[in-house]
Amino acid sequence: MLERLTIFFLPILICIACTERPLVVESAGSSLNLASSDFSGERHYALKGQWAFYPHRFVTDFQEEGPEIQGVAQYWNDRWPDGRGYGTYLLRLTLNSDLDYGLYVPDQGTAFALFCNGRKLLESGKISDRAENWEPELKVQITDLCKGPDVILAVQVANFGHRFGGLWYPILLGTKKSIENFRNARWSTDLLLVGANSLVGLYHLALFLLRHRDRSLFWFSIYSLNNGFRLLTVNERTIQVLWPNISGELAHRAEYASICLGVPLGLLYFQSLFPEYVNKTLSRLFGLIAIAFSLNAIWGPYRYFLSTLEVFYVVGSISFLYILYVAVLLVKDKKGGAWLFMGSFAALVICIVNDILHNEYIIDTAHLAQYGFFGLIFGQSIFLARNFTTAYTRAEILGDRLANLLQFQRRLISGAANERTSVHLGLGHICRQLGIPVQGSITLFGPESVRQDFRVKDDYWERTSSATVSESQIPLLTDEGLFLPVISDGQRLLTYMVYPVRSAHWEAERSVILAMLESLALVIRNLRTREREKLEAIGRVAAEIVHDINNQCHLILQRVRQQNVQDKRLIEMIEQETHLLQNMALDVLDFSRDRQVLRLETIPLSQLADWIENDLKHLLSTHPDIHFNLNREGLDAILNVDVGRLRRLFLNLARNSLEALGDSGILTIQMLGELDYLYITFRDDGPGFSPSARPNLFEPFAFSEKPEGSGLGLAIVRQIVLSHQGQIFVETGPGQGTTFRIVLPVA
Repeated sequence: MLERLTIFFLPILICIACTERPLVVESAGSSLNLASSDFSGERHYALKGQWAFYPHRFVTDFQEEGPEIQGVAQYWNDRWPDGRGYGTYLLRLTLNSDLDYGLYVPDQGTAFALFCNGRKLLESGKISDRAENWEPELKVQITDLCKGPDVILAVQVANFGHRFGGLWYPILLGTKKSIENFRNARWSTDLLLVGANSLVGLYHLALFLLRHRDRSLFWFSIYSLNNGFRLLTVNERTIQVLWPNISGELAHRAEYASICLGVPLGLLYFQSLFPEYVNKTLSRLFGLIAIAFSLNAIWGPYRYFLSTLEVFYVVGSISFLYILYVAVLLVKDKKGGAWLFMGSFAALVICIVNDILHNEYIIDTAHLAQYGFFGLIFGQSIFLARNFTTAYTRAEILGDRLANLLQFQRRLISGAANERTSVHLGLGHICRQLGIPVQGSITLFGPESVRQDFRVKDDYWERTSSATVSESQIPLLTDEGLFLPVISDGQRLLTYMVYPVRSAHWEAERSVILAMLESLALVIRNLRTREREKLEAIGRVAAEIVHDINNQCHLILQRVRQQNVQDKRLIEMIEQETHLLQNMALDVLDFSRDRQVLRLETIPLSQLADWIENDLKHLLSTHPDIHFNLNREGLDAILNVDVGRLRRLFLNLARNSLEALGDSGILTIQMLGELDYLYITFRDDGPGFSPSARPNLFEPFAFSEKPEGSGLGLAIVRQIVLSHQGQIFVETGPGQGTTFRIVLPVA
């Protein structure tokens, strides 16, 4: 029993614990010395105790004739039994002049004005010595306190409506920042509770509109919305913020009408759930009495309906005790959900009793009714939710799976900019569908069975040569992980391997994931077809362009060599730039081809290194401040490679580095021939690439910082490496330079 009740009392106790209460200081003899008090952090003080009081007078300072004494945070009905009257409270404060103070001034259920050293700081309503000119207002305010070590606070109060008069609640004193934070915290709490009640109400109203037979949904939604509205009229009086021109009388009527309506709405809800347990006669009696009080609050004379509120508290308390009694019967009969009612209503009754005793100044606590109502709403929401959970669990699961599939297909179609994006999107959705982290391996199969292996975790991709791939054409769950091939027209496009996957979870999600794989296969096939068509079109145009460029370049070189030019450096520059133009044209032509036909030659590594060194020295001849180092190891190695394309690979990497280095820097190349592989390290000490640029370095046209470049340099480098069945890796970062590492099988 205790464990079940904790479910309902715990949220309330948490809210109470989070309610910040100020320190209390009691003034004596109408003066208070706080000059040495600690106002650090969020510390602030409630100015209670005895204040000087001038009855039937509005003053802003102490008068020659001695004042009377009147307690603050209590009613003045011991002076005027009907609560009607007016007067001025005065308090002399001694403060630390180095601090900037602020005041938090609660509403007092009437009209008042606050002065500091004779200057008006704020007012609420209209104070007057005559009832016809008096106008109440319910507004919580904060204000800055006037500067100085000695401060005289004067609060002029007038009440001709409420049956209780005086300064109901103490003014809070603190630093400006702590007062603002205190007000914001209370506002946040009120808005949180209002939002929670309103959302619960709207949610259950929507459920009722979909399921008219269940009347409990309707009455509970109206009860929650009414409670949310009531919360706007109490505590921080948020209704004054939403409706600044609302009168104090109307605000009072709205507050009390919502309180009175809560009783019949609660009874109707309770009766709709357990009609066999609720006595209809008693329920109707309590409901009619509460409705009568509600009508009185809306249309009755202002002073009259305020004076009858205590009577309604008695009626309301009896009705709640009756509901609690019925809840005990439900628990006794072991009715489903009975403990929810028992706990939530018991918590509400305790909070209501606390507020009544607090308002009568019998106990010094905080207002807890809003938390009690929140606990009630919380408990009833759980109860109604459990009525739907079992019936709709399977439908919700199927609906979620279908929604995830549709979302995946929509994102796949709208966001499939390239194959890699689509593949990563598929991995993310599959992992989320299985409820596992986005991690695993991806093997891509391209033209001519070119294979690329990656390890993936979240958004990070890393090339690897050790990925295990199942040859199965259907999904396969092993101890290592779940292998998911993506097949189109009998051709394997890629294979996912994700982990850890439980067998039961895979079987539950199999149909959705298979549909995802089919959608992904279709998109990838379309992307590859579109890419091939684009490259074929580029190739046709590029062939003609390259032919014309080569003819013009040969003509330029021939004319230059025929001229008797003394400046050999000028001739070298012309030849270099002409070769550069030819190389750019060949880049476009090579990339436009669906596959490259390698012209393999057998050549010693030492000879290839000599050619590359001459190529780069010629390229760097116009950059005297860029230092170039070529380190060679394993010169006896014999290579079987396409020499022309490898030379262009080095030239493209070098041009990329020159663009990054600018006028000066260091370019280092290491070539190592070992066994059947050629290891190449190409490093510059330039600024490096940003993390956002790194994923697109090898994408054609997607990355080029060179205004005169083709945007294909690094894409061509990658294509040459892949055509040799090699791998390329990049290490870069802002301010760290860039290193390309290439591994080529050359046997």
